[in-house]
Amino acid sequence: MVASERSLKRLGTDRIDLNLLHWRGKVPLAETMAAFAKLQRDGKIRHYGFSNFDMHDTRDMHDIRDLWQVPGGKAVQVNQLLYDLSRRGIE
Repeated sequence: MVASERSLKRLGTDRIDLNLLHWRGKVPLAETMAAFAKLQRDGKIRHYGFSNFDMHDTRDMHDIRDLWQVPGGKAVQVNQLLYDLSRRGIE
């Protein structure tokens, strides 16, 4: 939440249309989803999504499956897949 407030201030706006969490990180998904829901209710973000969440098992985590198990997890608008010249696994 603090990072989102800083981003709004730095961007000089009162709302972000699409807020992406770029890596799962160490914060539990339920906490992240609750924060996104609050930011959305407060009108700070319009939609939210994730980047680099795998469809396959990695690091003993099942990113998408785990996300769908937490409240609000199925309301995610986008999952931006990791893709570049050196990482083309989604092909």
